[in-house]
Amino acid sequence: MDIAGGTPATLLEGFEERTQDRGLIVKWAPQVKVLSHTSVGGFLTHWGWNSSLESMSMGIPMLGWPHFSDQFLDCRFCKDVWKIGIDLEGVDVGENVVVRREEIEKGVRRLLEGPQAQELRKRGMELKEAAFKAVGEGGSSFLNLNRFIQDMMQLPNREL
Repeated sequence: MDIAGGTPATLLEGFEERTQDRGLIVKWAPQVKVLSHTSVGGFLTHWGWNSSLESMSMGIPMLGWPHFSDQFLDCRFCKDVWKIGIDLEGVDVGENVVVRREEIEKGVRRLLEGPQAQELRKRGMELKEAAFKAVGEGGSSFLNLNRFIQDMMQLPNREL
């Protein structure tokens, strides 16, 4: 079931042929593997929680385009608290919003070349290092997961 509903998006006729030397369109891709590639400089995202975490853990700055639900909150945290992203300027989001390619281009240029670009990349690397430290041996996520496993292993022996 598609939680977004509606009809699937379609590309303009001839789009794939016109862009085949500059990009590749696929139905699905391993997002973390793509984000970990050294050639990725930014990520245009709807700012869902998983996408945000994956991008942060790979140190990739984000250009946000939230649509619904928690995406607006995730956007504000990534942008204003963690300072690893920017959002599309002057674009209202909501039902049936069309964002012109010029707006996407302006956003991508701000993300990659604008005055904030260097700071976003630096912040991205700081968050990447923090994520790797947390999951590494002795890190907070490592310890919490081990503590959880130990608690679960003791559960059959406990009275409820």
